[in-house]
Amino acid sequence: MKSRTFMIPEAWLVKRKHTQIIFVVQTLILGAEYSIFFLTLWIYISTQVRTSNAKLLYSFTSIAYLATAILVSPLLGKIVDKTRNVKTALFIGNTAIIIGNIIYTIHFSQYCLVIGRIIAGFGGPIKSIIFSEIARSYESENLASQFSLVGTAFYCGFLVGPTINFIFMKTDFYIGNLHITVGNVAGLYLTFIYLVQQLFVYFFVHNLSKEFDLKAKYETMDNLTNNSFTNNDTTSFELKEINTINADDERSETTIAEDEEETLFNSNKHHKNKQALLSMLTNIDILAVLTFTFFQMYLITSVDLILPILIIDVIKWSILELNIVVGSYSVVSISVMLYICWKSASQQSLYYIFLVSLLAMAMLMVSFLLIIMYKDNIALVIILMVINGIVFCILCLSEDLALVTIFTKMIPSELQTFGDSIRLVFERAGSIVALLTSVYMIDFMIYYVNVFSVIIPIGLMISIYRRKHLMKE
Repeated sequence: MKSRTFMIPEAWLVKRKHTQIIFVVQTLILGAEYSIFFLTLWIYISTQVRTSNAKLLYSFTSIAYLATAILVSPLLGKIVDKTRNVKTALFIGNTAIIIGNIIYTIHFSQYCLVIGRIIAGFGGPIKSIIFSEIARSYESENLASQFSLVGTAFYCGFLVGPTINFIFMKTDFYIGNLHITVGNVAGLYLTFIYLVQQLFVYFFVHNLSKEFDLKAKYETMDNLTNNSFTNNDTTSFELKEINTINADDERSETTIAEDEEETLFNSNKHHKNKQALLSMLTNIDILAVLTFTFFQMYLITSVDLILPILIIDVIKWSILELNIVVGSYSVVSISVMLYICWKSASQQSLYYIFLVSLLAMAMLMVSFLLIIMYKDNIALVIILMVINGIVFCILCLSEDLALVTIFTKMIPSELQTFGDSIRLVFERAGSIVALLTSVYMIDFMIYYVNVFSVIIPIGLMISIYRRKHLMKE
């Protein structure tokens, strides 16, 4: 654990607590919206929207949100890194989701669904903004517990969403000519929920890293510590104040005018940011984590999409069994996340979770293949479903906790939001590819197994070879 050589303001700690609570509420709402959207979209399209190609509309509407998030995230990430105005960014994101949900509710045109989800996609970067602000505001050893808390809230949303949706199952009324049913009522009550969340953001969210960037303080402290004792005659010093100005600036004493000092500082800072950005985009460990994020998110989204088809069409179980399976998967993931939040996993533990998740990817593909091949063997199918629940939990832990924490510690504070937005791009890209291809997974499962039998050993070799770097605090 790093020793502190500076005081953290008590008022700032109180603000951090309030802000983190709202971050948890925000991710809970995002998780609920995600589950509600996929539960009701097909019902909405098939019963209320006039379209000549329902499946095509379903695909475009599903992808619209993710595609917008991919395009917007890096740009918004750079802006937030520069301004550190997290409250305004959350306000803009939530407002976009509110407008998008209202348009999505209008069933008179099929284009309203796609346009509504495109606009809502401007709220897609919210998660990366939250993760990056947490990374700047908590000590390195506490990041895993804070990220697991946020991850738990997101998965709790998966349970809360269907519960809320169940309450509105028999909805049937008109607002003028607008027919509100279970298919599009979510757009209305989610709008209300997000409006309430906007009040919470206004009163309780603070621009923490703008006031006091804890991660930057530690980074500067480490740099000064590494550069200060270069000869034996160096005497110890007391660190009065830590800031992000490079030590080389101390050369310019009172002989340099203030305007020249400011110009030199801005030039050095700009050069430093460019070097950090180039280093980030060419770092083998960062690229490896981004690649793993893509493939793991691809599998997680694929499971979400093919599980109903597998259970209903292949195994011939009912919707009751489907709900039991999906619900149990969520409960297992939430329970493990809460345990990690309580125990605060070390960097070594996170690395091993990630390593096991690579093996879990192989187990998931093989178990699905066996279920398809031996679908009439009920006992075997049940055993494989239980195994899949454990494996799916490991994948979620790796993608939402281990990889996020490992990646966060690789990125300098001044590029934190941009860096996490790049991670979000790879995550959402994996989801989009899954949305486009997973419907064919059951028919061509043997080919998917062969592809992943090549990818996974390569991933294991890279992970073991780069072990020290991935485990670095």
